[in-house]
Amino acid sequence: MCEMVVLNEPEVLSNLIRRYQRDEIFTYIGPTLVVINPYKLIEKYFSKSAMLQIRDRVLNNNGKEKEEPHVYYIAGRAYKSMALDAKKQAIVISGESGAGKTESTKYCMQLLTSLSHKETHPIEAKILACNPLL
Repeated sequence: MCEMVVLNEPEVLSNLIRRYQRDEIFTYIGPTLVVINPYKLIEKYFSKSAMLQIRDRVLNNNGKEKEEPHVYYIAGRAYKSMALDAKKQAIVISGESGAGKTESTKYCMQLLTSLSHKETHPIEAKILACNPLL
């Protein structure tokens, strides 16, 4: 969106509608990720392989690779800044009722639990390990 020539409300909404029609539900507006609830599962975004691929890219990214807009990138970047760079982080998920806040939170936690502990830990420990970030 930041690359748009005209950035006003009608143009932003028009761009979001076009992206939604192509199942492109994630859009960056500067450092903010805008997510439109597709009301369906889009496998290319939410498969386990997509999550693992993004997780590995976040951990190995030295700042040179451009990130795709995705909730996994937000969670991974926050984790990396907190755990590896010792910087305080917060993820704010907001929106109207039915906007997908709960689902976005689940996806953030899915990525965070895959980063924070080895697979042998019980899920309760993984969720508790996410608490400082969430």
